[in-house]
Amino acid sequence: MAIDKIQAESINLADTFAFTGTVTGAGGDNTPFFCAVKSSQTTGQSDNTWTKITFDTEVQDSDGTFASDKFTPAVAGKYYLELIASGGTSNASSVTSIAIKIYKNGSEITGVNNTSKTESEVELFTISTSAIITSDTDDYFEAYIKIDNSTGTNRVTTAQFSGFKIIE
Repeated sequence: MAIDKIQAESINLADTFAFTGTVTGAGGDNTPFFCAVKSSQTTGQSDNTWTKITFDTEVQDSDGTFASDKFTPAVAGKYYLELIASGGTSNASSVTSIAIKIYKNGSEITGVNNTSKTESEVELFTISTSAIITSDTDDYFEAYIKIDNSTGTNRVTTAQFSGFKIIE
C-alpha cells in the first residue's frame, strides 16, 4: 500500500519546469580540458635519459591551453592529468626499462617505471600514470619518458597526454 502511494505522488519526468531566480551550488564544467596525442614515431632518444615527449595532434583543447607540448591551465584549481606512452628500441628483446613522468613547472610530480628482467627483455612497453594536481593560473605541465636498453635505437611510438579541471 505504501508503494502505491509513492508511485501516485512521483513526479512525471516529462513535465516542464520553469525557474526564476538564481540556481546556486550547481557546479560548473570541467574546463579547461585537453587531449594531445603522438601518433608518429620518433627515434634517437638518448639511452637512460629523461626526454620530453612531443605531440603531433591536439584532439581536444577547450581553452587553447595546450601549446608547445605543455599544458598551462590559466585557471586555478584541481586537475586530473593522465599520461600513456609506448616506447622501446629498434631491436627485439632489448628494452631493460621504461619510465614516464608528468612534470609541473620543470619538476617531477608523478611517474611510474616498468623494468624487464634481463633474461626476458622486450622490444616495446606501454605504460601509464595519472594524478590529481593542484594548479595555479601560471603552472605548466609536461610529459617525459626515459628508455633504457641493452642495444638498439630508442623510440617513442605513441603517447597520449590529457587532463581536465575537476569541479569542486
